[in-house]
Amino acid sequence: QLGVTSVVVTHEMDSAFTIADRMAMLDKGRIVMVADRREYEQLRDSTEQLDPDAATIRQFLRGDAEGPITERRQTTGYAEDLLGLTPGKLTTKPSIQPSRSFGRRESSGLSRRAK
Repeated sequence: QLGVTSVVVTHEMDSAFTIADRMAMLDKGRIVMVADRREYEQLRDSTEQLDPDAATIRQFLRGDAEGPITERRQTTGYAEDLLGLTPGKLTTKPSIQPSRSFGRRESSGLSRRAK
């Protein structure tokens, strides 16, 4: 109606269905579906057997407690599922080194006032 394009990122599907004309669904950094809202509504409401991507989308749209997402989470760890990292690739070393020592008091006026 306004001739404006907006991009909204949300996990709140009621809002998405209210405001969207077209939607895109991502899974593990991959676009698995781009379609009109009506196609997402049909997928959400379907009862038929679906391919793995469509079944994953349907579980997410419905908020079902059981389905491909939960099955995947049971067979992989959190980091592997979310980031695609296997336990051998995980590290406990921080990716960014702090520039200050947290145990040391600074000599700024702010630190002196806090004493």
